[in-house]
Amino acid sequence: MDHQLSPREAEVVAFITQGLSNQDITERAYLSMNTVKTYIRSAYLKMGVTTRSQAVRWGMQHGMDDPRQSQ
Repeated sequence: MDHQLSPREAEVVAFITQGLSNQDITERAYLSMNTVKTYIRSAYLKMGVTTRSQAVRWGMQHGMDDPRQSQ
């Protein structure tokens, strides 16, 4: 992908785009809640968004709504 997200940030954004909660992400990605929130904050800055719904829209526009992207 041509964006500047790290692989972990991209994974977290993909999970958000697929509708997972932060708690779901912690369980799927084996990360702590604080780590998930840190990845979300840094990804939002890089994506230029401020809300989860904007992040979902951004993720969909970048093909991150496919569950196979985050396996």
